[in-house]
Amino acid sequence: MSLVRWSRCLSVGMCALALLASIPPSAHGDPASTPAAATSSAATEPVAVVLDHARGSIKDGDYDGAIGLLKPLLERERSHPDSLRDVYLLLIKTYVFIGNANRFKPQGLEVSNLNYQEARKLIRDCLSVRELRHTRAEPDSEFPPEMLSTFAEVRGQMFGSFRILGLEPPTSVVLLDGVALQGSPRRGTLGEADLPVGTHVVAVRAKGYTSLTERVVISPGARLERPYRLTRKRTGWYAAGSALAVTGLVVALRSGKSGGPTQAALQPLPSAPPPPGP
Repeated sequence: MSLVRWSRCLSVGMCALALLASIPPSAHGDPASTPAAATSSAATEPVAVVLDHARGSIKDGDYDGAIGLLKPLLERERSHPDSLRDVYLLLIKTYVFIGNANRFKPQGLEVSNLNYQEARKLIRDCLSVRELRHTRAEPDSEFPPEMLSTFAEVRGQMFGSFRILGLEPPTSVVLLDGVALQGSPRRGTLGEADLPVGTHVVAVRAKGYTSLTERVVISPGARLERPYRLTRKRTGWYAAGSALAVTGLVVALRSGKSGGPTQAALQPLPSAPPPPGP
């Protein structure tokens, strides 16, 4: 009887071991596969390495794993605009992929829309960073069409553009909100392509010319075009000469009213000559 019981216990033990062996390592606490380990990896590994891991997760359809890597990396790279741009683009791409994957599933429309909304929010956050306001999902072939169209839509809501059509003198310096604009007025490239919606201050300066300052209002998705022409400053010599000319004119007018200085009487004309003789 004891032998039978021992045999049964042995069978149960073997089954338990087989069941345990069939469970994936992540299910029984493998630290390399836990979310905490992924967060730790994103906090310590080089940006390029974490991005490669995230791309691998996306390729395998593990979107949650990619998000778990990219979100901590996003916070870590806040002070590094160059790498921050790449993190934003990949994270936005991930949410768009999730939205696409759920869009046509039964009862998946709400989940799809929530992920599209998160992608839109991240695009707005990205473009709100001054150094990243020119960010675009490029090249087009590397991003889903839904991401490209959402980028264009959000950009149109946040920005307009400003361009200077003509500038006189051409050597003038144009400041927009205190920052010098780059480009050539003759080529039509002097301006700002992604200018936040609202009021901005334009100042035009040139040596020897009177400066000009004005406020311009940028509307969503619109392009504002302006020509600027400065006038020369009047120098001291010009002002003195003008004053002398005015003084002389006043004196002449006063003299005319008082009859002017006495003049010698005009001599009478000589009489006509006699007619010729016969």
